[in-house]
Amino acid sequence: WKVLKTMVRFLWRWIKLAVKILIVMKMLQLIRVATRQKDTVGTVEVEEGLGQVYNKERDTFDIMNKKNVSFLLQPKTFCDKSVSLLVMVSSGPLNKDNRDRWRRDVQGMEGVRLVFLVSRTVTEDDQNSLSDEHDSHRDIVQSSLPDGHRQLGYKILTGYVWVFRNCPHARAV
Repeated sequence: WKVLKTMVRFLWRWIKLAVKILIVMKMLQLIRVATRQKDTVGTVEVEEGLGQVYNKERDTFDIMNKKNVSFLLQPKTFCDKSVSLLVMVSSGPLNKDNRDRWRRDVQGMEGVRLVFLVSRTVTEDDQNSLSDEHDSHRDIVQSSLPDGHRQLGYKILTGYVWVFRNCPHARAV
């Protein structure tokens, strides 16, 4: 018994010491957090619409680090006030079969318009095929950016630029 009581007292002293150390550590953390300088964010000027992104004189726009982006193909008369949903589909220049499938699926849906976001083609033959398809369907928005999976964000942002400029009445994009 005597040995057990001595061990319990010894253990209890160490537990009390550990608790005191933890309390001191937590208090120091609280003091550090309370006295830390708060980061302040300066005022940001926000311009209405596209702001400095769009250059009216050259009919180009900037997307992040891509400068002087333009539209090579785009529907001329596409959106009116009856468009409640505009569906933007990212598509590769050579994916005509997929675009045709989308057209069949959306065909006849009231208030829904479909637009395909396509980047620059590699060859002139591919560009001619895409131009012919655009002449037939009038639903391709082609940017001057190169195609590729690493360019997807740029392509989607160009789609939003096109929507802002050409389809402002769409309620949902």
